[in-house]
Amino acid sequence: MSPSSGKQMSFFKMIVSPGDGTEDPLMFHGGEECGFMLVGSLRLEIEGEVYFIDEGDSIYFDSSLPHRFMNDGDVDAVAVWTMTHSF
Repeated sequence: MSPSSGKQMSFFKMIVSPGDGTEDPLMFHGGEECGFMLVGSLRLEIEGEVYFIDEGDSIYFDSSLPHRFMNDGDVDAVAVWTMTHSF
């Protein structure tokens, strides 16, 4: 949705198929992230806490915290996501 090269923030459409997500180990990186669910739902684990976001929900978190996400549903999870980069 926006070029990330040379910018401090990436803005993109994230599509996660049913059963897909990030693998172990949990990821972490500098910056911040936020997302808004358009379709479906995601399960996010952030520093040991589990959050479920559904259509119309949003989330914001510090990307340096260990995190991962998974689509436990039966439809594609579609979200608008943004994250800052640490330069």
